[in-house]
Amino acid sequence: MFTLKAQVRSTHGKSASRRLRHEDKLPAIVYGGNEDAVSIILDHNVVMNTQIKEGFYSSVITLDIDGKATQVKVRAVQHHAYKPKLLHIDFVRV
Repeated sequence: MFTLKAQVRSTHGKSASRRLRHEDKLPAIVYGGNEDAVSIILDHNVVMNTQIKEGFYSSVITLDIDGKATQVKVRAVQHHAYKPKLLHIDFVRV
């Protein structure tokens, strides 16, 4: 079981995402279920080290979004073209 801490993201758009990436943060989104989509911020280095482990992409992940636990699965991941960096992750609620 994987658990990641996240914060709700208030700014959106390309320039806001770039600023986050320069601060070693990872923009992401959680959607699905009966709730609205939520844009979140994750720590890039924590996610990078966690996604190497077997089962990250196939198991249920617990996101701690500002103190509220949400069960999700990874839907899509965007990688940088040549750097070992993640650009964005889409999560879907279970």
